[in-house]
This record gives sequence, C-alpha cells and structure tokens, in this order.
Amino acid sequence: MPRPDPISGTTLSVRVPEDIAAEVALIARIEGVNVSEVIRAGVYRHLSALRTDPAFQKRLRKRLDEDREIMERYTPGEG
Repeated sequence: MPRPDPISGTTLSVRVPEDIAAEVALIARIEGVNVSEVIRAGVYRHLSALRTDPAFQKRLRKRLDEDREIMERYTPGEG
C-alpha cells in the first residue's frame, strides 16, 4: 500500500515526554530524515501490527457489534 503524500495529510499534535522527543530527534538525525518521518514510520508500523493482532481484531469486532446495535436504534423501520 503506497504511503500518502505527507504534505496533503492531516496535521496531528502529539505530546510526548522529553526523553522520547530527544530519542526521536536523535533517530531522525542518524537516519537523515525529519522527526515527522520517524513518527509516521512508527505509526505505519503500529497500524500494520494491529491489522494482524488477534486480540485487537477481537476488540474491534466487539466494538463494531456494540456500535451497530446503537446505530440500529436510529435506523427507521429497524430495532
């Protein structure tokens, strides 16, 4: 799956402890990329891992079922 152009993406503000920020900045300098790219790479890896994590998938299905039940209350002619 190709990564979207980061310029056209959404800006998120994330608060992290100073030691994590320093570590991310160090990794960015070592890798020759900006801090945003290090963070994006970590987010991509985390999302990819969740897509194949059985425990997460179970929680996802449970949440979808719960949300579906609530949404059906507002669907005319159902519920």
